[in-house]
Amino acid sequence: MAILQLDQSSAVPYPGKVFVIRDRIHSRAITLIDGTLKLMDDSNATGNCNWACIETDIYFGFCNKASKCYIGHNGRGKVICAAAKHDSHESIIARPHPDGGYELLMSHWGNKLLVGIAEDGESLIATDQEGVTWDFTVVST
Repeated sequence: MAILQLDQSSAVPYPGKVFVIRDRIHSRAITLIDGTLKLMDDSNATGNCNWACIETDIYFGFCNKASKCYIGHNGRGKVICAAAKHDSHESIIARPHPDGGYELLMSHWGNKLLVGIAEDGESLIATDQEGVTWDFTVVST
């Protein structure tokens, strides 16, 4: 049996903590800018990239500290931040990846979708194809 060792460069997502969530390749943060999620260099971000982790029925929810809205999907492949409560479209599983970081999985009609990066390189998508691995950095507890 193989043993999965967690990469220590990424914090473990856990309820009650606040995180910056970055893609592992470019180290850009999931940032809310004028109601739209984008990947941005968080040191230059004009939006908010701090996400409070909560848990409901074993699923995580990531709530933007400024807007109080949750990361979710719109049912048509786009990852958004619009819901004021943690419901099924905002339910996320953070699955450790063998190469480090975490995959973010979202539920849609019994299927699991991976959070990935759109072709524009900034927007986020919910896809049944290959997703992206993410690093979590604790901002506060």
